[in-house]
Amino acid sequence: VTFSDHNTKLTAGVEADPVSLSAGRLLGLFEAARRDPACALSEEELKTFLKLCDRVYDSFGVPCGNRFVGQLKKAVPVFVACGGEKATALDFLFASKILRRAVKKPAAGREAEIRALTRCIREHYGKNVFVRSAAMLAEWTAPEVKDD
Repeated sequence: VTFSDHNTKLTAGVEADPVSLSAGRLLGLFEAARRDPACALSEEELKTFLKLCDRVYDSFGVPCGNRFVGQLKKAVPVFVACGGEKATALDFLFASKILRRAVKKPAAGREAEIRALTRCIREHYGKNVFVRSAAMLAEWTAPEVKDD
C-alpha cells in the first residue's frame, strides 16, 4: 500500500462500542458485498474502466491482466458496501496498480499521450472524479505541459 501523505490519529467524534467480528463473519460480509448488484461492477462499468487500462497499455506498455481484473471484482464491491463510491475505488486501484507502473517511464516525449489519457478519464468519469489519477498524471508531466 502506498500512502500519499502522513495520516494523523483518527478520531470518530462519537462514542462507539467495540465490535467483535470473527474472520468467518468478515469474509461472509465481503462475499455478500460481492454478490450485491448495487455494490458490484456491472459489465458496462468494467468495460468502461478497461478502456482506460487499454489506453495505458497502448501508450505506455503497462498491461492490465486477469489478476488485476479479479482484484477489481473483489475490492470495489467491498469498498462500496463500506460507504464508498465505485469511481473512487476504481481511481485508487487505477492510480496505485496501473499508473504507478506507467509513471516509472520517462514522461519526456509522451506529453500528448498523457494529455490523451487525461481526456479519456474525464470523458468517461468526469473532471473531478479520478483525483488520485489526475494528480499522478499532473506530477508526471513536465511543468511546461498544460492540460487541455
